[in-house]
Amino acid sequence: MAEVAPGHLHPEPAEPALGLQRAAALEQGVIFASMVPAAATLAILERRFLVAVGWFGAAAVLSALGLIHSYRCTFGDTAVSLSPSWPQAAGYAVMALLLLAAPIVTEPSEGH
Repeated sequence: MAEVAPGHLHPEPAEPALGLQRAAALEQGVIFASMVPAAATLAILERRFLVAVGWFGAAAVLSALGLIHSYRCTFGDTAVSLSPSWPQAAGYAVMALLLLAAPIVTEPSEGH
């Protein structure tokens, strides 16, 4: 059993493992975090690359505003932090930039 310092009811919580941090980041704003990649994937499959760029751009903005992927660990739970989540925002922005090049570097085939 962990020792409790005088004046503390609970021992200090340990830092969450990396996997738990990723799960907590996904949990916060989970509806947006699942809808955006799904919509972008559909747009890519339909070769509507600019629509996919818009979805990934919106996700980058939502991440930069802290509305998705932003969390803080409390003793018993994770909670929304409303602070920027720069790694995820950068990832979404990179995807948007890559998809801007997609019409140039791909060729449509018959039936697709």
